[in-house]
Amino acid sequence: MSEQDRLSAEQRREESHVTQSQLLAEEMAIFHLLLQKQDEPQSKEEHAESINEVANVNDKKLTEAQAARLRQTVTISALASTLKKTASDSAPGPDGLTFEFWKHFRKRAAERKKQRKPYFCPITLIHAAFDDIEKHGLCEAAHINDGLLCPIYKKGPRDLPQNYQPITLLNTDYKLYTKWRSLLLAPVMPYLVSKDQAGFLARRSIYDNVALARMVMAHGEVKNKNGVLVLLDQEKAYDKIDLDYLWSVVRAYNIPEEWIAPVEALYAKATSKVIINGVMSQPFELTRGVRQGDPLSCLLFVLAIEPLAEMLRKSELKGIETPNSMECLITTLFADDTIVFLNCDDDFATLEQILTNWCKASRARFNIAKTEIIPFGDEAFRRDFINDRRAKPSHQRIPNNVRILPDGEAARLLGARVGNKLSPDTIWGPTLQKLEARMAFWSERDRYPDLRVQKMFADWLPAGMTQFLAMCQGMPKYIIDRVTKLQQNFIWKGSRYPTINIKQLQRSKYEGGLGLIDLHARIKAIQVMRIKRWLNGEEQPRWANFANAIIASRVTQEEEARSDEELRWNPFTQAWLPPGNSHLASHWPQELQEIMNTASKLDIALHILFPSQELRKRLPIWNHIALTSTNQRIRVKVRNLLRLETSECLWKEHGVSTVEDLERIANSRKTPLITKTRKTATATLAGTNAIKASRWNPKTPDPPNPHGNEHPTALSKKTAKQEGECAPITAPRTLISGNEIADAIRLFAPQPPSQIKAKARYEAWHNAEAAAFADSRTNPNTNVEEITAEVIAAMLVTDDDIITRHGALLHPEGSHKYNLPQEFEIRPQCSTQENNPIRPLILATIQAIDLTDQKATLIIRTTELKFASILTEKKQAEEDLDLLNLRSADAWRTLFAKVNQRSGVTKVILTSASSTEAKNLLSEASNEPENQHSDLTNDDSVERWRPKGAILSKMTQKLAYKFIKCEHPITDKETPTIHLAMARHAACEQNGSLPSNAAVWATTWSKDLKTNDQEWLWKTIHGGFKIGKYWESIRNYEQRGRCSLCDAERESMEHVLFECDIPGAAEVWEEAKSLWERNGSGPWPTGNQFGVIMAAGLMRFKRNRKRNRGAEHLFRIIVSTACRTIWNIRCERVIQEKEISASEAKVRWWSNIKKRLNVDQAMTSKRFDNLAISRQRVHDTWYNILKKDNLPQGEWIGRGVGVLVGSNSLASEFGIT
Repeated sequence: MSEQDRLSAEQRREESHVTQSQLLAEEMAIFHLLLQKQDEPQSKEEHAESINEVANVNDKKLTEAQAARLRQTVTISALASTLKKTASDSAPGPDGLTFEFWKHFRKRAAERKKQRKPYFCPITLIHAAFDDIEKHGLCEAAHINDGLLCPIYKKGPRDLPQNYQPITLLNTDYKLYTKWRSLLLAPVMPYLVSKDQAGFLARRSIYDNVALARMVMAHGEVKNKNGVLVLLDQEKAYDKIDLDYLWSVVRAYNIPEEWIAPVEALYAKATSKVIINGVMSQPFELTRGVRQGDPLSCLLFVLAIEPLAEMLRKSELKGIETPNSMECLITTLFADDTIVFLNCDDDFATLEQILTNWCKASRARFNIAKTEIIPFGDEAFRRDFINDRRAKPSHQRIPNNVRILPDGEAARLLGARVGNKLSPDTIWGPTLQKLEARMAFWSERDRYPDLRVQKMFADWLPAGMTQFLAMCQGMPKYIIDRVTKLQQNFIWKGSRYPTINIKQLQRSKYEGGLGLIDLHARIKAIQVMRIKRWLNGEEQPRWANFANAIIASRVTQEEEARSDEELRWNPFTQAWLPPGNSHLASHWPQELQEIMNTASKLDIALHILFPSQELRKRLPIWNHIALTSTNQRIRVKVRNLLRLETSECLWKEHGVSTVEDLERIANSRKTPLITKTRKTATATLAGTNAIKASRWNPKTPDPPNPHGNEHPTALSKKTAKQEGECAPITAPRTLISGNEIADAIRLFAPQPPSQIKAKARYEAWHNAEAAAFADSRTNPNTNVEEITAEVIAAMLVTDDDIITRHGALLHPEGSHKYNLPQEFEIRPQCSTQENNPIRPLILATIQAIDLTDQKATLIIRTTELKFASILTEKKQAEEDLDLLNLRSADAWRTLFAKVNQRSGVTKVILTSASSTEAKNLLSEASNEPENQHSDLTNDDSVERWRPKGAILSKMTQKLAYKFIKCEHPITDKETPTIHLAMARHAACEQNGSLPSNAAVWATTWSKDLKTNDQEWLWKTIHGGFKIGKYWESIRNYEQRGRCSLCDAERESMEHVLFECDIPGAAEVWEEAKSLWERNGSGPWPTGNQFGVIMAAGLMRFKRNRKRNRGAEHLFRIIVSTACRTIWNIRCERVIQEKEISASEAKVRWWSNIKKRLNVDQAMTSKRFDNLAISRQRVHDTWYNILKKDNLPQGEWIGRGVGVLVGSNSLASEFGIT
């Protein structure tokens, strides 16, 4: 077709476009009505025969116990429980009732029932309707299964109905019932559906399907194993499934009729109307398909397409052999998205015939024109396949309308992109284009948003639009840098020289940042989740087999000589080293390279203080992990034994893979082994002295654990109050690992020394510790001394927000008192600041352990529930996460290590009240000199008695991100460090207590300041304005760094506010201090005035020995208004070259103050909800500085009236009222 003909055809299409909503709705309805009649079978008998043949392909059926669960009939309690699980804010159906409607009246009925008043529960109405359907079938007049079809655009030309996804809005009572039915079916779905299907099933992931496809292709290229990836496209999959076929398949799974019949009744004679712009079409009947919007539709479709997967598995297709597994990979599915893996010996025509047979029964249709094929393997095979359109001459040629992708071109797979020789730009280009366009749109839409709004957009857009693809295919460093640059440009409006770098913005707001997402840390956290999935024990995804094989096939020559490729199964649980960043890893998929680099950088490794016997038996015997830490001679001897030909017989013929397997074979008297093989097994065991002589010896039993909890009842304040005290609970020793290998792999695990001799010493040290541990357990002393200690603590927050913590220890060997340094309370609560007296309790308990004999039983008495719970019930869980969520983590680590070190038992008793002696001791603690007691928490000698790092299997992406950020802190810059010191000392001079840096940063987010004032103060502390030092690093602009008015060497914010001769600055400060004096709240704070303005939010003022919060509010307003007024005058003079007189500066000052008065009065309105200011606060702030004779009789707050004292002359001269 020529360009002229194409343009003419497009013009004719545009002229025929329908634009009226009613006509659009009717046209869409006609399209879906005709869709019901497509591909109707010519013979019902043949169609029934096809259905019967396909439906019975599956061998899986429900057991009687599973079927019995599905026979349940609907009950009121079941519907009420399901209602709690429904999502709020979902669209209603034709009747307009939402889930919130039912929840509201359900809650109201419960309240009236509690009050013993008459009530009506709406759930009983729904139950009555669906109970009737279950017993008698559906009444068509009820219209309970009516729906509204909403077309949602997907992709392609917008004028074609097939390019819209039909989402059906159903009545909430209908969805409540079908959701309950789906909750009954969901638990048995994994038994009916093979692991090839990842869609809508628990513990299965879309990411695994993408990763598997990419790993298979990479493995084929590395190992020269040729094959073909077929990406099938199904037309209108949900809408075309034949209902007779669907119910036949469901019955073939042995799902009981009690479950099928009511669902089948709801689908029979269902009707829908298309709704567009609120206009509805005529109703049309649905005779095929499942409705998207029905909670059951996804599970029903998964059951319907499973026979296709089973037909592929049982066909003549060979598929792809999975490394280190007897399984062959044929297909994977995510709902209707189907991938077929063909061996080079498989004929595409065989696949076409299978698809035809399934489509004949289900009335579905695969779009061959949209089917894409990607050959993989060696380059010659890929080239020949594209040229010949077949893998072998004996195969039929693939149809010409099927696209075969050459190297460098990508196909979309479940939202990701796959292909051969893809560059990162090919993978990420479309996503980055969309991201740049979206950020440009929002940048132009609101040109001057405040910094926090910009931060939110800079988080949402890059993070949201890159998360999926990064999870599927990794994200190269230069792509991360490019997206980070987009973030920076968005926040700083494209400035080439941002005043505050992106690293500082990524810090939390209590560290001076904005909390901007750190993409580098986030991508590492995503990779941590991939590694967690990789090492997930029995639920390990299939792509992990291919990943292990890829890594094992390309190792260094030294490693190649030490171990066989076939015995390299997992680099995390065996003693062989992957190649790292060498050229050997260049053939790996991008995401695999990133995963291994992340594992290396974050020290993800097997780390156990003392492995349990069960874990020792489960470890792989081949390339055993113990060989990492032994000397060269033993290591070579063991590996030579494992490389004998008869050793191959062990793992191939007899399935020996773990230490336990080898023990079983070596000790067997019944296993029909050849003598030579048994001798090899025995010799292998005898030769692995490195294993038998170490803590990895499988024959060493676990030491007895007298630290088990004698009283399993949980700690309870209520129990302690009723009975005086709770039963003692033991603080567990957490030295012995669990039984799962996945729970032994840790993030940021300490690595052993690199030199061989040092490794031997490292192992010997661990052996000695383990032996001492075992001895202390196997020979417990029956006559154990009991020592009781009492720990007590208190925390006081003064009216000036000063936190004081005291503690005391009552011990037979001596009493101790603790008075911790005062802290400035941060509001809102800082994530690093404790709001409880736990730290003194930790210090007291550490000292109690030091004063007690190691073998004695130590009993700790305390009234603090949280402390007792962490030390006993939650100790294991907190150590599993390396105390990531605990404050005072340094003290907790020392305490946990000391508890682990003790051979005696440590118990905790929660009491309702402390003893009089302990209370007296605590009251004396405040007289002690302030001391942090670092000598108690910095005990390096006990560090070896606690596990290091966090258990990988316990990680979430959020926790991993937090952990990575904590392990890689950002350094402080010079300017903010100096400014923080000035602010802290200014606050200390006024209040008598030195606040922390976090307290200063918290004031930049104070609600007393307007948004632009908050941003100004934050930038001031950072030195984030384009003045002075900023211009010195920009060539040809150095002169801008000097003050043009007074010729200072370097202009700074301190110079502008207090030193410069700019007209009006001195007058503004004079007016500000004069207004403050009239308030009568004491003198203006002394000291460095630049420090005073940066610490304005920390200044405390008193009246009649009580804190004057109104004065503090006024002081922040005065300071921020004065600073902003002077700064704006300076900018007008420098940028606009506009001179402002001193009198005009005063006018601006009083005008800004008057505006703030009006704002504060208006903000007392209740319509502002959480943002509203209390009327008392406004009164305390402004009343003393308003002219009393100007106030109206009665209430004046909220009326926007009042004249400030001292503004008379200005009011008359400049018209300010």
